[in-house]
Amino acid sequence: MFRFLLILTLFLVIIQQALLVSADSSSISSISFVPTREETLKEYTFPTQQQPTSSSNTPPFFTLSPTSQQQCSCSQCYCNNGGSCPKSIPALGFTILAAEENCGNRNQVPSIGLINIQSTSDSNGFKYYLVDENNKNKAMNLQSFQYSSYKSEDRAMTCVTDNLAPVRYPSTLPGKAYLLVSSTNLVLNTEVRYNIQMSCAVPEAKTVKVTAVSRDGSKYYVGKKMSFRFEFKNVYDNIDTWQKGTLSFGGFTGQVNQGVGNLDFTPSSEGSISLSVLYTPDTSVYGSANTYNTPTIQVSQAPVPDAVWSLWDWIISNQRNAIFAIIILCGIVIGVVLTCCICTCIICRRRRNRANSEERGIKLQDEEA
Repeated sequence: MFRFLLILTLFLVIIQQALLVSADSSSISSISFVPTREETLKEYTFPTQQQPTSSSNTPPFFTLSPTSQQQCSCSQCYCNNGGSCPKSIPALGFTILAAEENCGNRNQVPSIGLINIQSTSDSNGFKYYLVDENNKNKAMNLQSFQYSSYKSEDRAMTCVTDNLAPVRYPSTLPGKAYLLVSSTNLVLNTEVRYNIQMSCAVPEAKTVKVTAVSRDGSKYYVGKKMSFRFEFKNVYDNIDTWQKGTLSFGGFTGQVNQGVGNLDFTPSSEGSISLSVLYTPDTSVYGSANTYNTPTIQVSQAPVPDAVWSLWDWIISNQRNAIFAIIILCGIVIGVVLTCCICTCIICRRRRNRANSEERGIKLQDEEA
């Protein structure tokens, strides 16, 4: 009995490992794609003449463009806990409000999220620009420079709350990011309070690895579910954990979380198949929708009955329940075997007792005779 239980345990372990390997075999075929980005740079050019003709705080030295962003709060604006607050912005030139300069030491890139700035000066406004190190140096030297169209504002503002999806900028390594601000008053300084959230993040994805995953080794069959695994990888071949969104092809959809996603697909015809899968980033992720082609797979007719495939699909998709079912089935089999053994022992014992009784009766008859 002990040997039987030991063999049964080993059998269940082998079954469990086989299920895990079959469901996880994701190294069959793969292909990499370079994702596109919606990154636009704008040019800032200094006016040829900036000569004030009046010392009063009136136009043309200050021009405020009406915008809905003017109505905002700045309840957490403590100048990033960086000393005196509010901070004075000179009438001419640019001032660095926030910077992230040490991300490259950890093989990371700068990221910027919330931008909350409020002018505390009467009628004085500001403009702000997200730039890299090279363009920061140009701006501070009053040279024309380029800035990111995202997380920047070239219109005069008195208050802004920019809570759009965070962006990693610059995306190249090593990179340093700066948020510059300028006063829209060419005579008087502007006082501002601000809360600017900058940090370091994993480098963004440069390639998308797409892998075909079969439920039967490396074979794909008509009407049998398979899947495509998507991995968004950066220059270090690490997962871009910022990526989150939806994968879609026809009526099939899948989810991407933490940079990894799966799209289940059921082929409906034989032959070579390659899908154009649309990846739509979540609203919390900066970027646009892109289409990625999957590896080409060869689909053929299933060689076994549908009932067998249905059972196998159920086992693959319900591994824990399948293991419990196998254990229960084995328990029932063991119970039946033990019951049969007990019944056999009882029957044999009764037969032996009956035979002994008959033998004693025969002996008594012989003695009496």
